[in-house]
Amino acid sequence: MALVGSSGCGKTTLLRIVAELQQPSTGEVRIGSCSAAEARRARLLGLVSQRPAVLPWKRAIDDVRFTQRIARRAGIRAEQVLEEFGLAGHEAKRARQLSGGMLQRVNIASAIAHDPAVLLMDEPFSALDEMKREEIGS
Repeated sequence: MALVGSSGCGKTTLLRIVAELQQPSTGEVRIGSCSAAEARRARLLGLVSQRPAVLPWKRAIDDVRFTQRIARRAGIRAEQVLEEFGLAGHEAKRARQLSGGMLQRVNIASAIAHDPAVLLMDEPFSALDEMKREEIGS
């Protein structure tokens, strides 16, 4: 499913509410039969923010593994998911050594590495160049 709307209409706010990072002013969020809180506790969600949410002191591979450790589920091998996102050979680099597009790919890889049932993505490809955006988006 995709949310499409003009800038400032609340797309990011809605994703934050679904991810239980923000409380709705009314109503409730259900993810299948779970509340947003239950889905978060069950580690059913992956979240890719507009800005890369990588840890600057960790290597790319460690950032992906950290997400898996938090989720308590390995899902996809960290090396494999980084390779699938075109980051083979860059696993040992830290955030300061990666371009903005590479950081966003680490961000996306981290969000999917534990194989979440629901992946929430807020403009995930905006930092990628056109060729990489086309490659990942297809």
